Amino acid sequence: MNMGKNIIIIISMLIISACGDSKYETKEPSQAETMNSGKLRVVVDESIKSILDTGMVMYQNDYEKVLLTTEYMNARRSMAELLGGLSRLIIVARDYLPDEDSLMKLHKVDKHYRMKVATDALVFFANKDYMIDTLNEAELKRIFQDGERLSKIFKINGEAKYYINEVNSSEYSHFNNYILDKKELRTNLNFVNSSDEVKEKVLEDKNGIGIAYLSHINKDDRFKMIEIGFHDSTGKYMRPVPVHQAYLVQDRYPYPVDYWVYLLEDRRNLPFWFGSYIAKESKYQKIILEKGIVPEFARIQLVTE
Repeated sequence: MNMGKNIIIIISMLIISACGDSKYETKEPSQAETMNSGKLRVVVDESIKSILDTGMVMYQNDYEKVLLTTEYMNARRSMAELLGGLSRLIIVARDYLPDEDSLMKLHKVDKHYRMKVATDALVFFANKDYMIDTLNEAELKRIFQDGERLSKIFKINGEAKYYINEVNSSEYSHFNNYILDKKELRTNLNFVNSSDEVKEKVLEDKNGIGIAYLSHINKDDRFKMIEIGFHDSTGKYMRPVPVHQAYLVQDRYPYPVDYWVYLLEDRRNLPFWFGSYIAKESKYQKIILEKGIVPEFARIQLVTE
């Protein structure tokens, strides 16, 4: 089933001015920090660069009095920047990891104020002619927790090889949380240096299965995303459906990934207003929708054709 031909997403955006000022000024950056001027360094999870870089460009075009510097790092380094007080604002596609949470409790550091930007998804994908179209959560756990081979489960020729971004990436943290569920990894996982390299490896390997984000694979017709069946929070089995933003909205896909703006300080300062722009600016939220994932601050209506 082609989801795009069966459900139309009609979106009515919330009219939100992130900085409370509809007239963007175009003067030189000011040394004095205000809600729309000053210097700001932002650290962003490199795994979501393809989504966030558009927002950075839009913000800089709208607020030319802000001297904006953006650095892309893996999720672990990005969070270390925040926890070490080195960055006043980070944007990361995950929550705190257990060791980060423990460190904050040890040093009596409160959880940071944060704003949700969008919902992506952790997906499994393969070449278009790969023989497997669907999996379920139990089969994934048998493979990665118990070490069972995919070829044995489905009685197929050729053993699957699995590729994912490096261990400090947000992708791996979600894989660890959703698939391993604090258990030991018992199947070989091939770590590479970026989401782009994950795609390259899968293209080169006819038995390759990549683990990445929906935003990495969406609209890339070289691949197919594997549909996943699962049990929801009530215990009801949810049959596999196409990996699509419409099903993310309906909680019909088991592995959602949230993007968060984390603030070092809970204050109405330049980082706060910048974060509000990224999280709530309607024209940027429309861009997020067009990229195939779910913007947080939007009224979304699903209409079945």
